[in-house]
Amino acid sequence: RILYLSILKGEDRLNMFTKPRIIIVLLYSICITYSQNYRNVDEIKDDWLEHTKFQQQELLSFCDFLIDEGHYERCVVASFRYLFLYPADPLTPNVYYKIARSYEEQEKFELASEYFQKVMGEVKPNTSEFRAARYRLIYITLMEGNFDTVSTMIGTTEDPYLITLDGFAKFNSIDFKTGKTRFE
Repeated sequence: RILYLSILKGEDRLNMFTKPRIIIVLLYSICITYSQNYRNVDEIKDDWLEHTKFQQQELLSFCDFLIDEGHYERCVVASFRYLFLYPADPLTPNVYYKIARSYEEQEKFELASEYFQKVMGEVKPNTSEFRAARYRLIYITLMEGNFDTVSTMIGTTEDPYLITLDGFAKFNSIDFKTGKTRFE
């Protein structure tokens, strides 16, 4: 019996040394396996840039969705968030245009005019963004009832859209003769 206890105690001693070895081997193999997944700083930066670019595009798409669905106040908030997160983005004039259109749809013409002017100030005069902002600015002026200002803003032009706006301004200011000639 004493011999059996001493043998048993010897096995316990053996188990006492093998169990930590097994744990150490397991920990070592886990470390080797997961050490291959560590990335360097450049890889992390590249992944982060890709992620933020995706978020940027999603925020712009969300602004478009809000305008399309008629949620103009929320579009203004989302657009300002975009401007805050990406202040030096080349799409800033487009975001200003979304803000201006949202204000226009809310009939906040003074704020809409301010943002259409910002668009015009940030793009070149021969671009489609400039023309679109100018058209909307003149349209807002027409909606506010400033008919003489509309004619002054348009001046002499061959642009059919501007001629139409000028014609409406003349008709609304009860200058039918001049208005009629603008449509001829």
